[in-house]
Amino acid sequence: MKRITKATLWVLPLAGLAGLATFGVPGLVKADDDAHTFSFDVACDCRTGAAPDGQVRGGPFVIQGKIFPSGTLPAGIDSMYPTDRANSVGDWLCRGQSGGGAIPSAYAATPSVLNTQYYILSGTDPLHPKAALTLEGYEIITNAGESSALSITGGTGGYSGAAGDVTATGLGTNKSGCPNFRARFSIRRGD
Repeated sequence: MKRITKATLWVLPLAGLAGLATFGVPGLVKADDDAHTFSFDVACDCRTGAAPDGQVRGGPFVIQGKIFPSGTLPAGIDSMYPTDRANSVGDWLCRGQSGGGAIPSAYAATPSVLNTQYYILSGTDPLHPKAALTLEGYEIITNAGESSALSITGGTGGYSGAAGDVTATGLGTNKSGCPNFRARFSIRRGD
């Protein structure tokens, strides 16, 4: 348990990098500035975290969570587990590895976390079948805070050929101890 707790705390900043975006799913997506920018809430679930090699360089990890329509999750401390809410529209999965070096100050531009994230739409909206998006990215932790970069590398179903960038805003934590966050995707379809 202690190893999972340490690994989960190490993965917490990573969880704030994720979200889900879709094209033309009005029942699930709340449009922001234009037709290609969408937001979703994500609740990372610490109960699913695993990092068999701990925090060693190159050590793997995996963690899951639930995706909700934007505006579902409260700011601050959420008294519910991610699986307690009935209106989840999909599952979030993040796997990756530690990229940090032994001499952090000498390699400040090297990502401390490398990861791939999967956003799997559950198909709960009867007009839209199951589909998924895949993101690839990294995180750099500096004295000034965290800097992250995630890009949409593709998807399946209606998301095939999707591309874009992701930004996230922390909302607080949930009952599992992991973060809740709102992810905003700027998406364009690949050609």
